[in-house]
Amino acid sequence: MSATVLTIKNNHGTDSGDPPNLKIEQSYTSYFENVHREQWVFQCDYGTGKATLYGGDIGWDNLVPVDIHSNIPAKEIVLCLEERVWLIVCCLVARKIVDHRYKTTKL
Repeated sequence: MSATVLTIKNNHGTDSGDPPNLKIEQSYTSYFENVHREQWVFQCDYGTGKATLYGGDIGWDNLVPVDIHSNIPAKEIVLCLEERVWLIVCCLVARKIVDHRYKTTKL
């Protein structure tokens, strides 16, 4: 049975572009909304280990690659403390999942 678990309303205006329509199969996906209602989505592909950060504040179409091993976005973006902590946790979780899947497929 396939049912929707989570639907999130876009808080940003049309000048931020269209929010991502993400497929979550075979990926770790996390959502964050700060006190100003600015929204962020982190997604890491289990197979490739490639992670991407999406943000309404920077424009939904402005995809930011993230290195899950260094917790660092590939582009300079301004994040508040809570957003940085969330991104670090996302990278830690993604790294654990990717590393575990890599080890179990190598056996």
